[in-house]
Amino acid sequence: MNKKFPNYNRIESTIVEKLFHYGCWGKGHLLVIRLKRGIPPEDVGYVDKVLKELIKKKIVLIKKTKHGIAAFLNSDKRKEIDEIRTRE
Repeated sequence: MNKKFPNYNRIESTIVEKLFHYGCWGKGHLLVIRLKRGIPPEDVGYVDKVLKELIKKKIVLIKKTKHGIAAFLNSDKRKEIDEIRTRE
């Protein structure tokens, strides 16, 4: 795990939980702009950095849509996703 700033775990679990809540597996997706909603204002700047780390770990995958870049969960990494969701 890469902790470069405070609240890394909280932002990471919030992103994964939000994608999980909306059922973003494979075909379902959520725009990256919408992932930033609900994050405290002091942490919004770190969302892109945490998202890049999740993409490097292949927990979150991205695709381009006509509305922008969308993110979804990798179903092959379900065990790691469950660990992130249950972590505090």
